[in-house]
Formats: sequence, structure tokens, C-alpha cells
Amino acid sequence: DAGHVTVTLPAAEAGLRITIQVWKSGSSKNLIVLSPAATAFFKGGFAWLDQSIASGAIDMTTSSDNDSNMRVTMADPEIGTRVEFVSDGTVWYLSGTVIDATEPAWADS
Repeated sequence: DAGHVTVTLPAAEAGLRITIQVWKSGSSKNLIVLSPAATAFFKGGFAWLDQSIASGAIDMTTSSDNDSNMRVTMADPEIGTRVEFVSDGTVWYLSGTVIDATEPAWADS
């Protein structure tokens, strides 16, 4: 796990905004973002740019289940990945762009 980064968001608070922008010097480094409480789950998702396709980047979207996911794992996000988490005091709303050969994975814990 050396080099992987796990970010645990603070307790949900209305108007709180967290932005994560990826810059890295190595490969195969996971970025994991966790909500600190099951009741402060994620709503929304990201634009996902898959650059592993031989013919060029493929644009897709990926999103949480909007009612229980509180963990998102990006397997090896590239420079240019920028994601934002905004709280309404109860849940975290997500947006941004993930550049990664693997679709972000969503989980309940």
C-alpha cells in the first residue's frame, strides 16, 4: 500500500467544500475518499475519462448509488483528475473529472 492515499472527509457541515486535485510522480497509486459517517453518504458522481483505450480517450460517467455509498476508490488517477465534495450538512454531493484506466469503485464502507 505504500504510496496510496486515503482521505477521510470531515463531518458533514453545510457549505463545506473539499477539492482534491491529483498530482503524482509514480504509477499504480490509489486515491480513496471516505465519508466519516454512514449517514453522510455520497450523492452524484464524476465524469470519467478512460485513456487506456487504444483509439483515444473515452468519456463516460460514474456515480454513487445516492443512498448508501460512503467510499470511492480511484485505482490509479492521472494528473488532471479533480474532484469536489460539497456538503449540505447531511450528505456529500460530488462532481469533477477522474482520468483513470479503471472506473472508480463505489462502496458502502
